[in-house]
Amino acid sequence: MNDIYRIPAADWDALCDVLNGMLQTLMRNLGQKYGARNAIVVDTEGTLTRAEPGTSGVSGDWENEIHPTPHGYSLLAKAWRGPIDALT
Repeated sequence: MNDIYRIPAADWDALCDVLNGMLQTLMRNLGQKYGARNAIVVDTEGTLTRAEPGTSGVSGDWENEIHPTPHGYSLLAKAWRGPIDALT
């Protein structure tokens, strides 16, 4: 975000919150639209602890900028378990 768009680090969390909110709305709408076709959307907002700004390694529930830690994956699995079990 900094190299290309020159967004100050102090604004990164707020920008991510806005973008994630937009993605969440899109995913919820798709889940509602295609739910009859066994497409489900699991709301995992707030499941993982945010990484500290400026980190590129393990921080919060994140292994790096993209992947959760093993503990983070276990938290996601708990969130997914109920909705997936409900399909069977």
